[in-house]
Amino acid sequence: MTIVGEHTGELLAEFVLAMKQNIGLNKLLGTIHIYPAMAEANKYVAGVWKRNHAPEGSLRGLAVFTTGAGGE
Repeated sequence: MTIVGEHTGELLAEFVLAMKQNIGLNKLLGTIHIYPAMAEANKYVAGVWKRNHAPEGSLRGLAVFTTGAGGE
């Protein structure tokens, strides 16, 4: 994990905790963050990373399921 800029200590602490305690992104995404605060950025970053690293086949299957294009 690398963060460059202001308030890095505030942002980095949550990711260090997640890595040390083997907490997955789903739990990080499900965490209630104080808003508006810099810590809310962690939730946003976790969501972007998860979307960018999702298996393509799963995304296509989910698209078919959510649009109802499966013979409904």
